[in-house]
Amino acid sequence: MLRATASAVLLSLVPLVFAATGCGRSHLGTGWSFRKPAIPESEALVYRVTADGDSIGTHRMIVKKGYFRDVPSFMIELVTRTRTGSLETIDSSVVFVSQDTIAPLSSFRFVRAGSRLVSTAANYGDGSVAVTTFAGGEEQQKMLPAQPKTFDVDQLTFLGRTVTLGLNRPAKFNVVIPIGPPAGGVVTKAHFEAVGDEMVTVPAGSFDCRRITLTVGENQVELWYEKAPAQRLIRYGAAEVRMAFELVSAAVAGYPVAPVSE
Repeated sequence: MLRATASAVLLSLVPLVFAATGCGRSHLGTGWSFRKPAIPESEALVYRVTADGDSIGTHRMIVKKGYFRDVPSFMIELVTRTRTGSLETIDSSVVFVSQDTIAPLSSFRFVRAGSRLVSTAANYGDGSVAVTTFAGGEEQQKMLPAQPKTFDVDQLTFLGRTVTLGLNRPAKFNVVIPIGPPAGGVVTKAHFEAVGDEMVTVPAGSFDCRRITLTVGENQVELWYEKAPAQRLIRYGAAEVRMAFELVSAAVAGYPVAPVSE
């Protein structure tokens, strides 16, 4: 995630859940589009976090359907707990995203590394996003631009879950990283690119996946999504820091998605 923690360049794992009432396609601008996965209204996924092959923690995400300021939205709760040596890091986020357009509405982040706490709030408006950062007893506010096809860093893996990609046709967009650095957040360019199909084995089982890369600024990660209708994120890796997230368990209300046999 692009987190100011031990998992510094691993992008936030946010498989936002769209209602199971359709697989419609919507356009996100010239050259690419997204398809809503055929999954239910609730989904809970648990991943193990590894560094150099050793387990250092867990990542959990829970998605709930509701409203944010009268807008039908999905509330995504994320909690990552890691330990590196004697340092324990707890990184939690709540993100609200429009059900209809994928556009970010608001995000909140709380990162505690040892005794240090940093929190951010990002509120998206028409053409701008207001970011408030609280760290070291001081509050800082900043306005960032939000052009069309601008997304919050905590929704990127959902975007990868839904985007339709062709080989040699990168999907380009902008990303708001409220927590920075620098303090007060930053907007940077990003893109997805298709790699191909691959069978992946994780603690939850073996899955037939499509593999894509996600580049944000100078950082790149690889993502494997199941090809089954739910298109869950199965594995997520950042070679530069030798870290990965691997699916351990899934609780899906009313929609069992079985792994593929090896």
